[in-house]
Amino acid sequence: MKKTELVQAFEKAIEMDTSFIGIRVRMEGFPDDELIINPMPNFSMKLEYYQKVYDDDLQHRFSPGIRIVDVAYGNSLASIEEAIKHKGENS
Repeated sequence: MKKTELVQAFEKAIEMDTSFIGIRVRMEGFPDDELIINPMPNFSMKLEYYQKVYDDDLQHRFSPGIRIVDVAYGNSLASIEEAIKHKGENS
């Protein structure tokens, strides 16, 4: 996944007025990925944060071994979890 795809997902989520956006984060040394859920009022500020802190390959600029591997948006937490449950596993 590239930063352009992350930005497009945020833009689409805003355009569709969805309730949540989820980011799947992989951290070296951890047995499983983390899922970070952001509510709609935070979308713009979180996108700005991700753009500053992650490079074009979505590697964390200041913490090696941390990267964003997927994103999904929807109107329920369950829909986001299901959308990115298995995606990004081979990223």
